[in-house]
Amino acid sequence: MKNIVVVTDCYDVAFNEIRTKIIETLGDRINEVSIEPVVKVKEFSLINCCFLTRLMAENYPEGTAFLVLCSPTIEKPNRIYGITK
Repeated sequence: MKNIVVVTDCYDVAFNEIRTKIIETLGDRINEVSIEPVVKVKEFSLINCCFLTRLMAENYPEGTAFLVLCSPTIEKPNRIYGITK
């Protein structure tokens, strides 16, 4: 069983949309995956987002997928991409 961990500052309706899209994308393979509870990041805080992603990455088993969505500013929200090691 593989894990998917969602780390985000969008934990209202947006998280449910993210979860639904993951389930839809996986289709028949949904039984092979566990979508973990959302990791709630302080809004607009890159530092908190990075810290929580690292903390989770250190504690989940190898092969866990992390979906990290964080809006770094109120004025110009954008996506930040990265790879955990």
